[in-house]
Amino acid sequence: MKVYLLGAGPGDPGLLTLKARDALAAADVVVYDALANDSLLGHARPDAELIYVGKVAGNHALPQHEINALLVRKAKEGNMVARLKGGDPYIFGRGGEEAEELLAAGVPFEEVPGISSTIAAPAYAGIPLTHRDFASSVTIITGHENPDKPGSVHNWQALARSASTLVFVMGMKNLPDIARNLLDAGLDPRTPAALIYRGTTPRQRSLVATLRELPQAAVDAHFTNPSVIVVGKVASLHDKLNWFEKKPLLGKSIVVTRAREQASGLARSLAGLGAEVIQCPTIEIRALPDYAELDMAVARLADYVIVEADGAKRLPLKAHAAHEPVIPPEANQTILVVGASGFGRPMYETVHRAPLAAQALGVPEDTVVTPALWAQFLEHEHLHTRVLVNQADLPQGRELARRLAAGLCCPVCAAALQKEWIECLS
Repeated sequence: MKVYLLGAGPGDPGLLTLKARDALAAADVVVYDALANDSLLGHARPDAELIYVGKVAGNHALPQHEINALLVRKAKEGNMVARLKGGDPYIFGRGGEEAEELLAAGVPFEEVPGISSTIAAPAYAGIPLTHRDFASSVTIITGHENPDKPGSVHNWQALARSASTLVFVMGMKNLPDIARNLLDAGLDPRTPAALIYRGTTPRQRSLVATLRELPQAAVDAHFTNPSVIVVGKVASLHDKLNWFEKKPLLGKSIVVTRAREQASGLARSLAGLGAEVIQCPTIEIRALPDYAELDMAVARLADYVIVEADGAKRLPLKAHAAHEPVIPPEANQTILVVGASGFGRPMYETVHRAPLAAQALGVPEDTVVTPALWAQFLEHEHLHTRVLVNQADLPQGRELARRLAAGLCCPVCAAALQKEWIECLS
């Protein structure tokens, strides 16, 4: 028997530690919180017992003392128990109380630290908690003190005088009091302050205001828990360094209906673009005795036709003959795939049907292919509604893709299809 107190991280499933993942995969029983990303349960064994004990405002699945008793009981039944807690178990997660209970009951345990939202949420919002020009220390403070305590135990004067970045968690309900206490203690009302809602998740939102304006800004923008509050000059870097919220699919939920084993790559790519991916397999895949009818139906219904360079010749660029590619009249989107490795080489080395390309452009076949030249050729062919530049994940490849895009009147994406990476340039 043993209990692992696991930090699930702040929400992004990619921030789960390897040690926590391995313990989760080996557990007989998983006891998990509301703030632990549901997708992490996919690491658990299919036969593992899953027990939800989440706590949200006004709705506790189990009170803390019953959670403590549950951990002891399941462990003493001979199980390996994974206690999955949002963030880090020992940072405002009551993991210390659970550890004390296990120790008193003679149950062996380990604590596996997790990445706390106090660190991760500001980082995903472009706010480094320390910065040589602004702050050399961080103070982490609960915004939801024990209601049994007589008054606040925080030394507001010390916090206000400190040059530290102040991070408050679970403090949205008390945000007006937090701001007032800091202002009354002498903190400059113009001090930058930030709110980050559901940091590191596809639903992340953030805002920056002065400390004096922050409570009203939170009301106007409808911010609620779970939100992290950051007070300090480092919050001024938010607009410049906020990388996560610039992802093109952030805030979008996308249902992937393919079989899970087939959709994993697509799901990862969509998640990498910021989407909340819901995998919901709705099909059963099996072989058909005859594919002729299916092929005809697909040809009639196609919305997208992907036109790639010649696979047999293994050349990255292609001039198209009159008889191909076959584009059904019903298709409304044609995507031309261009290999970035084709640029900077003579046309006869890199283009399938080089004579056709040379004739269309009025140049010799030994002309070096540049992005500008190939853009001219693609515009001449009029086959595309979009262009995808493959092999463009390195800086040089991205630059070539940008140069190609500059000569085209259609959307262009840089991609590395084998690495399941894509970036829209226009």
